[in-house]
Amino acid sequence: MDIGTTAPVSGTSSTTPPAAAIVHTATRAAHRPPSLVERMQGAYVHSVLAMPPDSSVDFLAPSGTQPQLQPAAELLNLPNDLLRHLTSFLRTANTRPAIRNVAGLRAACKDLHLRITEPIPDGMMGLIEFNRLEALKQMLVELQQSGKDVAGEVNNPGMVMKIRDPELKACCLTPLMAAAYLGHAELVTVLVKTGAIVNQTISGLTALMLAAQQGHTEIALALIQADAKANPAGPVDWTALLYAAANGRTITVKALLDAGADVNLLRQDPWTALMYAADNGDTPTVHALIGGRATVDLALPGGETALMFAARKGRTTAVHALLGASARIDQVTATGWSALMYAAQNGSIDAVQALLQANASVHPADSYGWTALMSAARNGHTATVHALLRAGATVDQARFNGSTALMEAAANGHTTVVQALLDAGANPWIRNTLGHSALSLAIQRNHEEIIKRLRAYGDAD
Repeated sequence: MDIGTTAPVSGTSSTTPPAAAIVHTATRAAHRPPSLVERMQGAYVHSVLAMPPDSSVDFLAPSGTQPQLQPAAELLNLPNDLLRHLTSFLRTANTRPAIRNVAGLRAACKDLHLRITEPIPDGMMGLIEFNRLEALKQMLVELQQSGKDVAGEVNNPGMVMKIRDPELKACCLTPLMAAAYLGHAELVTVLVKTGAIVNQTISGLTALMLAAQQGHTEIALALIQADAKANPAGPVDWTALLYAAANGRTITVKALLDAGADVNLLRQDPWTALMYAADNGDTPTVHALIGGRATVDLALPGGETALMFAARKGRTTAVHALLGASARIDQVTATGWSALMYAAQNGSIDAVQALLQANASVHPADSYGWTALMSAARNGHTATVHALLRAGATVDQARFNGSTALMEAAANGHTTVVQALLDAGANPWIRNTLGHSALSLAIQRNHEEIIKRLRAYGDAD
């Protein structure tokens, strides 16, 4: 039974940035003899990792000369056939190192271990995904020696299989963007030095945005030092600061602010970094942004502010932080909603109490006449109703159709709210413009306990 205008669904949803990468794991078939590479992995890799760092070994000579196997065999106590297979493997691998000391052996063993446990796709993007620094360097050298366009290669987009988000994976990324997203700082440095375009944009994304979204602060600062734009011009939906703030990357937020990111910059997405942090209840980031001179009362086109987002979701510590930064407590949206009304509608009692303690007004009504008390009563939030009544809310204030908080509670079957309103002196005989009283609405919806309590005041129907 309709008792009047339905309560508006308040709030605004945020765009979710790309998700985190997944980690592939390798499996090994059980109950079979170990393969050659597994023997190499077990006998060679682990023995090399146990070698003293000051050891020396002439394992693979440079420039394609014949490998000197015997010293390595004696040092590692490995059979020569295993070393021959390992030599062949390393000479055909992407790294092709000239191993002359333990450091080279360790690097080769790490390379071999990764190749055994996790096969590497062909091409530059495969090396990026698996953080293969030496192999990437070798590939870049070979490209240069062959006269190819190295800069063109390092700026060529490709698929990144370790990215879970289908939209981000579908758009492809440049090697620099992939390395920044995956947190491979050394690869980022190599790619930048090789001519990677730091501000290249694909589907509105840059390497800096991806590093910020994942919280790779070191990479973000390195990109900014390489002239990545923290405050991009043009039609960009997001900025690096927005990505960092929306994903709770407080350290990255602070670093970006120190590097000159504009905390109040508005893009096509009208949400500010502070709004995202407040909506998420990320109080450390809220404090960081406030410390970076965020304007706390910037509003969306509809009038919603960071304080309203925090109040709506009951983010009490964020509410306190914003109030401490002098957020306007009674600012309202285009339809008349205040932070207190948002908190009351959702029964966020801690946020309600924080706002009331800061002297939020309980009397404002929206464009349909809804008050904080009516919203709380309609949704059965008894503790919030008590708090609003103690703060002086007008118990019989009516909407434009004459409906009161008691009618809303009675119609929706909220017995404890009905009793709280009656105890506060609510008039059970008021009728709305359709002729309904709280009792008639309870009768129509068969709320027996509420009917009993209202009839205790006399039956005017």
